[in-house]
Amino acid sequence: MAGRFFARVCVKSINPATGQVVAEYAEHAAEGVEAILASNKSAQSCWRGHRLDERAAFLRRAADILEAETPRLAGL
Repeated sequence: MAGRFFARVCVKSINPATGQVVAEYAEHAAEGVEAILASNKSAQSCWRGHRLDERAAFLRRAADILEAETPRLAGL
C-alpha cells in the first residue's frame, strides 16, 4: 500500500479441475498487515476530506474507465 510492497511469499490459487494457476496473492507478515491497515486509514481520512459531489465525480470517472477497458480486462 502507498507504493510499498510488504509481501514475502506469494500464495498460488490453483484451479483443481485443470491444475492451472489462476492467480497469485501476496502473503503478509503481521507487521506488513499493520502497515497496510495504517496506510488504508490514512487514505480513508483523505477521502473523507472531499465533498460528496467530488467523491461522486471520482467514482463516475472510475466507472467510465472500467467500462472503456472492459474488453481488455475481460481478456485477463
